[in-house]
Amino acid sequence: MIDLASQKFNNGDSVTIFVSSSGSDFAVGSISNPLQTVKKAQELIRSVKKNNPGVIISFKVTLRGGIYALTAPLVFTSEDS
Repeated sequence: MIDLASQKFNNGDSVTIFVSSSGSDFAVGSISNPLQTVKKAQELIRSVKKNNPGVIISFKVTLRGGIYALTAPLVFTSEDS
């Protein structure tokens, strides 16, 4: 499994993270091993950005079919831009 959070990226790289209601938040976020929550995808993106300061990376989060109930509001800040 590839640990995206510790991977080094270059300017212009793109990353797709998959989320499925039947996934696991201990997964890597790939199509075959999707995360379970949008919050975990947000945390993963923040980790990737933190470990690649100054690098411009394009992120795409793909939600698979299912219901995604939130236990708290999902808040986006400048850390997510």
